[in-house]
Parts: sequence; C-alpha cells; structure tokens
Amino acid sequence: MRKPLYFRTRTLLVILAGLIFAGWFIPPFFHARRYRRTLAAGLESKLGRPVKLGAVTFRLLPHPGFSVENVVVEEDPAFGTEPFARVDRVECDLRWRSLWGSHLDCARIVLDHPTVNLVRRPDGRWNVEDFLRQSSTGGNVGPVAAAKRSIPRPFTFEARDARVNFTLNSVKKPFILSGVRASLDFDPSHGAIRFNLAGTPLRTDLTLPSPGRVELSGEWKPGRDFKGPFHALLYTHNALLYGWAPLVTGRNPGLYGLVDANLQLQGSIRQVNLTGHVHLEQLHRWESLPPSSSMPVDFSLALSWDADRNRVAVHRLDANFADSRLHLSGVIDQVSASPRLDLVMAVERSHLQDLMELGSRITGHPAGFRASGRVDGLLTIQGAWRSRRYGGFIAVRSVALEARQAEFAVPEVDLKIDSKGAHILPVRFTAAPHVKCLAQGLLFPALPDGSSLRTPASVHGERQSHAVSPRGGAAHYELIFTLREAPLHDLVRQARAMGVRITRDLDAEGTASATIRLTGKAWPFSKPHLGIDGDLDSARLLLPGLTEPVRFSRFHLQVDGKDILAEPISAQIGKSQFSGWISHHGSRDVPWSFGAQTPRLSMEQASLWFTVLGHRRPLRILDLIPGLRTLAARRAAGRNVFASVNARGSFDSREVTFRSLRLQDFHALVNLSDREARISDATFKVAGGQGTGTAEVDFNRSPAGIAGKFKLAGLNLHRMAWRLPAALRELRGSVSAAGHFATRGLTRQEMSAHLQGEASLQFKKVSFGNFDPVQAAARAASLGAIEPEGRDQTLPSAQWTLAIGNKQIALQPVSVALSGATLALDGTYGFNGVADLHLQVDLSRSRRRRINDDPIVGAPLPQTAVLHLTGHLKNLAVSPHTESAQVRSQKP
Repeated sequence: MRKPLYFRTRTLLVILAGLIFAGWFIPPFFHARRYRRTLAAGLESKLGRPVKLGAVTFRLLPHPGFSVENVVVEEDPAFGTEPFARVDRVECDLRWRSLWGSHLDCARIVLDHPTVNLVRRPDGRWNVEDFLRQSSTGGNVGPVAAAKRSIPRPFTFEARDARVNFTLNSVKKPFILSGVRASLDFDPSHGAIRFNLAGTPLRTDLTLPSPGRVELSGEWKPGRDFKGPFHALLYTHNALLYGWAPLVTGRNPGLYGLVDANLQLQGSIRQVNLTGHVHLEQLHRWESLPPSSSMPVDFSLALSWDADRNRVAVHRLDANFADSRLHLSGVIDQVSASPRLDLVMAVERSHLQDLMELGSRITGHPAGFRASGRVDGLLTIQGAWRSRRYGGFIAVRSVALEARQAEFAVPEVDLKIDSKGAHILPVRFTAAPHVKCLAQGLLFPALPDGSSLRTPASVHGERQSHAVSPRGGAAHYELIFTLREAPLHDLVRQARAMGVRITRDLDAEGTASATIRLTGKAWPFSKPHLGIDGDLDSARLLLPGLTEPVRFSRFHLQVDGKDILAEPISAQIGKSQFSGWISHHGSRDVPWSFGAQTPRLSMEQASLWFTVLGHRRPLRILDLIPGLRTLAARRAAGRNVFASVNARGSFDSREVTFRSLRLQDFHALVNLSDREARISDATFKVAGGQGTGTAEVDFNRSPAGIAGKFKLAGLNLHRMAWRLPAALRELRGSVSAAGHFATRGLTRQEMSAHLQGEASLQFKKVSFGNFDPVQAAARAASLGAIEPEGRDQTLPSAQWTLAIGNKQIALQPVSVALSGATLALDGTYGFNGVADLHLQVDLSRSRRRRINDDPIVGAPLPQTAVLHLTGHLKNLAVSPHTESAQVRSQKP
C-alpha cells in the first residue's frame, strides 16, 4: 500500500514541477505575434475603440495573459480627434479556456499610468457611454465587433496612477483628476457595475495645492438607456478648503479650513439624490493666524438633480455652528447654462455674535466691536445668478454693542431686505446716559453680488457720499445716527470710553445736535468712513492747555472722513470774543488750518489762558462747573497737548494791547508745530504809522526762547507824547524804527531779565510847539533867558540808536542842532520806568535876552550847559548834586 502511494506522490510532484518550469521557461520562446491581431480585437471589443499596441509579451503564470507596452486607444470621431487614452502598460489576464479557443477572453484589464480624456458633446453624450453599456450588458458595440456573441462573463477593469482630463463642449477644462486608482467590476449577467475610485482633483491653471484625496464607491446598473439605478458613497477626510474653493469656483478666495465629507448618491444618471454630512473646522483667511477656537460648522444636506429639467432642488441644507443655525431650501433652474434661483434661507434661534464671528473669519476683517443678540428672520433669493434679488425680514432682539469700553443697549433692530438692499428701520436707543439716539441704515446689496452695482440712494434721500461709491461687485453699508440736544458731558465721556483721542483730556457742558454717518465696504468689511454734521448749543468746553473754559455761542462742525471743518465759530474766552474757522484735510501729519478774528485782545490777559505759559493755575471756579470737575486734576495735560499741536493759519484783530502799547488792524500768519510758535508777515498800525514784524517762540527750551524783528514807519510823535513830561505834550513830527530782539522766558520778570536787542530810530520834522528846549536848558543851568529872535524851533531830522540789555534801554550819544544851539544827549531808560539822561547844550552862539537895550546883556554866552536828568519820563528832574557844575566857560 505504501509503495503505490509513494510513486503517485512522486509522479504528481514531477508533473507539477514540469508545469512550473514550462510556465516560466516556455513563454519567452513563445511568439505572441500570432495572437497580436486577436489581442487587439479583444481589447477593441472591450473598449469599443480602435487600439494600437506596442510590444506584446505573453505570460502563463501566475495566470495566462499578455503585457502590452505603449498602448494608444483612439477616440470615436464623433467626440474628437484626440486619443481616448494613452497607456504606458496594459496587463490583460485571460481565462484559461481561451488558450485553446480561437477567441481571447479577457477576465481583467489593468492600465498602468494611463492618461484618459473624458469628452462630453453639446448634446450631453459622454464618450464612455458605449464602453459602460457594452461592459455592463456583455454586448458587442464598437467599430470592431466579434463574429459571434459570447456568453456574458464578469470582467474587471483597473487603473493605476491614472490622469483624467475633461473636455466639455469642445473646450478642454483645467480641471483634472491625478493619481487616480480605479477598479470597475462589470457583471453582465446582472447588468451591474461595481466601482471603487480614489483620486486627487487639481486645477492646472492655478498654482494651489490639491484639496486632498476623494474616494467614490458604489454600484450602478446603467441599462441600455442609462436610466438604471445606482447608489454611491463619496468620502473625503481632512481635505483642504484652500484647495476646494478655487477648484469649484475657479478663483482663490483665500480661505483655509479642513473639510470632512460623507455623501450618499442614489437614483439614476439623469436623476440623482444627494444626502449626507459635511464637517468644516478651523475656518480662517489665509492672511490671518489660525483661530484659537476651531468653531466647527456642520452641514446637513439633501439635494436632488434632474438632468432632464436641468434643475437642482435643495430639499434641506442646514448649517450649524456654535449656538446658531441656518436653513436653506428651494430650487435652482438652468444650472448648466444660466442659473436661476428661487431659494429661501431661514435664520432660526441664532446669535448675532456667532454670525459676526463667522463673517470675520470669512472676510478676514474683524468688525472692531462686539455685538450680541438673538437673530430670527427669513431671506429669499430669486432671479438670475448675476442679477439675483433679495427680499425678506430679519429681527435682532436684545442687541448689546461693545466698542472698547463703551457699551450700547438696543431693545430691537429690524432689517427689511429688498432690491435696494438691507434697510435698518429707524430704531431709538440710549447711546449714553441721558443721550437718546435715532439710528437707521442701508446695506447695498444685502449680500455679496457679482453684478455691477448701482449707486444706492441715501437713507434720507440725499446725495451719496463719494466714500461709498460702489465699484464692481463690492457691497457697501451706510449707518446714520441722529442726536437732538444731547448733553455734551455725556457725549464726551462716551467718546473717551471709545478711545477717541481728541476727547481724552476734554470735557464740556451744554448740548449738541448732530447727524453722524458711517459708510464703508461691507464685503469684505472695512473701517467706516465718518461723516458728521452737527452744532453746539450754549456749550462750554475746557480744552487741554487752557485755564479757562471756552464758551461757544455758535459752532457748526462738518466731518467727511479725514476732512474736518468747523465753521462758523463764535466763542468767548474770558472777556474776549472770537470768531473764525478750523479745518483739517488728510492724514495726521498734515497741519490744521485756522482763521481767527477778535475785536480786541489784551496780550496780558491772553497770557493767563495757557497753562504752558505758567502764568497762573486753572481757576478754582472751574471745579464748580458741572462736567469740568475732573479736568481740574488733569490741567498738566495741557503741556503735552501743546507739544502735539500742528496748525497754521491767520489771526486778525482791530486792536491788540500789551500794557500801554496799542496795535490797530493787526494781521499775522501763525504757525504752531514742534512746540514752536512762529508769527510771520505781521502787519499793524501803531501811533498813526505802519508796522511789520516776525517773531518765534521756542517752547523746547526752558525757559522758552523768543526772538523777533520789527519795522515801524510814519509813527506820529504827538500820539506818543503822553508818555513824556507835560512840557512836551505838544510834540509833533514822525519817527520810523527798525530793530531786532531776543529774550527767554514767558513771564514779565523772565523776559525783562534776558531781553537783548537793538533798534534804530529816524526822526523827521520834529516840532516842540510852545516848548523851547534850549530856553529850558538855559534856565535849568541858571543862565537866564535866551534871545529868541531868528531861531528855528523845528528839528528837520535826527537818528538815534538804542541798545537793549541789562534790564534797560541805552541811548547811544546823539547830537542835534536846534535854535542856534547844539544839543548832545545820551543815557539809559530802565525797565522799572526810571530814566537817567545826560544833556549837554552848547550855547556859544546864543545871546541873553536884551533888557533896556543894554548891549552887554545881549552879548553871546561863551558857556556850555550840562544837565543830568533823572526820574520817570513824565516827571524828569535835574539832579540836585550836579547843579553847581552845570555851567563851564568856553575857552577863547
């Protein structure tokens, strides 16, 4: 028994070894050329197209078949001239029984690195329909048909690392599928195709990464009319939204996010039902940092596609994120040509803060404020895609707004949406304590639109501001807030809480009425363009750097973005009345412009208004003014504010006074910047003459430095004679002057201590009236009366030079001829009002007055009188201790 078993086992092993040897050794010597035509006919029968084969190799193990290099599958001429497919290598597995038959029966075809072109004609037919129909039903359709119809057998078609191109209506699309792994199992007995595909979608016209792998698996029974049922599962995991968005839309919106999708497709090729779930998280703009919270968005959808009617029906599309939800339903007709929409979107049990957070992630532009509230509403979307219309109504309840440290509460906000946009219906709310506000607005269009926009009408029917002129495809918003007799103190406090820099050290009382307009881009959101038109009523403002409040009787403000204009302005500081305007255009670096006028200005009083001058502290009475109490503790802020002032303008006054000096018709250009005040082109009238000058005040030094130049022409001496002794009150003539000065400090004591300068005075046609200077000098020198006959009392001209320093004005020695005598004068005049003058009178050509025709008495006076005059100008007196030395005899 054992021996036969041994021989049978050995025989079986020998036969098996022989078969293995034959399977590996015989095929290289086997000429596959004789089967080339039969193999080509078999492939053409399976693919339904002519096939060109390269090198063909036969194999027997592990199963019989052929390997073909460089295969080209030609296209049906009805679909174009480009080959249907190019394949680097084709593996064709044969059924064993076909080895001894006349017909090669392929059980499995594997395409290695193929490039396939899918083409759809304008009539909707695809170039793969015949192949799918033939393979699923076992029919022989194609340019090359078998002589006999074989029994339908299962058939497997596989592709490895394939590339699929798409041509629609003779236009090759930039959309491709790369790295495709496909497996199609054809079961002709049941007329079914079981498929499993996975690939990476790409766009060749955009340098963007792939969104990730997509897998599709399922079963289809196409039937001969392709209306058979199918069901499939579409799956993707951690796909990139950054790649999906441009893949579908053709443009890069710059959105990042991770997408997980699980979708089921059922129906037929002409009518498809799509249901499933899409999970999106980490949504943000590409230029923004990833959000700290992923804020996932879940989409639940149920759609249907009707190819015969070219319609997509949205049965359900729900979006859930945070504590909010959106619901969309409706139909889209003419999807493949010119889509027409008839959709309804419902907002239910949603929160305003969630919608704003989602909007800021999509646009990449945070709103700059926080808002909360409950949102409910209904929105309709109708019409052609490029000219779609919106309609509906949205209600937001219990609205709370927070901008920096400011908070606003609005009971209810209602939005009406129509073809003109989204209208915020007028709503009243409390913007600040005791501040009632009326708000309304317009968003145009209500949602992003690709059409060219028409310019929306203003809410009040006024002309739209240039800042919101729409440009192709951009949406804009306009919000209008109206205030009537709002308390200024509460408004300033609210603005300070919102971070408005100009109100940081400002306080006020009174009321204001204004219309505030905010306009800007809504998609994406942009910083609003500010417009203000308002007036102040019975207002008192304490501005930084001032020691007294400014009382406004008129103040009209207009703001248009970076353009600010306050005109007219009528204000009072102390007892001085001012009128004028203030404007600013452009960025912060651009200086402010102003124009100011006042009937009369006292420089001594004005110097007390500015804290930077340090002449006095703010008045304690300010603490008693409502709304100004807190400013008294911040009075030092004026120095910092003054340092940031950058303004230039003009100043006019009918009269400017400084102590006893009076300047009429004063006009000057003023420039304030970098803690410097520069006065240029100053013109004025003084003492009947004309004057010009310039001055600079440098507050960067401590104490401040002051320098200036001046010119005076045609000053009337008679108008200045009141400062001189009574005997000179009838002085007549004119004087011109020019000079320069420099000093330090802003108080009278500091300026006097550091004042230095020089001046040149030119006198013309000086007449002393009834006063005779020579006669007065002779009497003061005890020389008696001088003969008056033939003497001229007019001084044709004289030039004096003054040097200023050491708290006094020094008169350089000057000599003039008057009434036959020569007068030499020099001395000083102190800032304390005391003069110290030396007068020398040469009387050698003068005679004593004749008495009884006595020739000796009328003889010449061979003497010189020297007088020392001291005291205040109005009360000059001859110094007593020098009177005995007043007369000196002249040498022969």
